[in-house]
Amino acid sequence: MRETVGKALAVGDASGAKRLQSIEGGELVAELEALAKDAELVDARQKCEHRLLELRCAIDEVADKLEWPGLVAEARELSERLVDEASRTPQPQLKKQVEVVTRELAKLIETNKTDDLRVKVRQATSLYWTLLFAQPAFWVYQFQEAEKGLPQQPTKRAPRAFAIRDELSFHRTMRKGSRMWS
Repeated sequence: MRETVGKALAVGDASGAKRLQSIEGGELVAELEALAKDAELVDARQKCEHRLLELRCAIDEVADKLEWPGLVAEARELSERLVDEASRTPQPQLKKQVEVVTRELAKLIETNKTDDLRVKVRQATSLYWTLLFAQPAFWVYQFQEAEKGLPQQPTKRAPRAFAIRDELSFHRTMRKGSRMWS
């Protein structure tokens, strides 16, 4: 609970921190401490478990309110990136999925459903990577970056990698030359 109070204070949510501090010093915590002393009694144990659940729900509620602004910002930024990447893909089914997901993200933001938005952000992130992986330019860039990281001289550990690199370089040069002569 103290961790959540710290988060509330760190993001400037004084009302959330105050609510948590009132929970910590309130009747519920005092009742839990009293019930914990009589934990041998079945009734007291059940009552204690019930109160613990109530306390956990109250803490979770404040934690969700603290998480909400960041989650909304992440969802909106992800929606923009999805729309941007969808404009580059020729695949209509991916474009349709982006439309559906961005609409669902907007709807969840409007309805303030933290848990549902968290799940939808994960799904949207997966769709974003699917869009990237479907684009040849993404893979060209990745291979170019990987090629930059290869050492210039072969070592005992990577003769095959250098052979492949040299072969690719040869083919690339040949294609450039054949384009020049065409």
